[in-house]
Amino acid sequence: MIYAEFNLYGITDVPYISTMVSIDSSYWQEWNVRLTDSSIDINFGNETRKLHYQEIEYINRPTCDSIKKKIQNTSKCASFLIIDYRGKKQL
Repeated sequence: MIYAEFNLYGITDVPYISTMVSIDSSYWQEWNVRLTDSSIDINFGNETRKLHYQEIEYINRPTCDSIKKKIQNTSKCASFLIIDYRGKKQL
């Protein structure tokens, strides 16, 4: 069942955002997001990501002011949400 569907701008696969020096605006993409019974489905470009709820570790964790300002400046949005999740490890 789909509970909500909306569009937003997002960035994925940013490891350790709290220690990142640069968040490049070229990574921001328009997303179509669906909230379902078991996951958050993110569609962008020709790609779909399924983020299962059990993979989520933290939602909207506090960040330092410099990271907040960098996100706001590169995304051109005053509000943002950070979702930490366990992804597949790649070598």
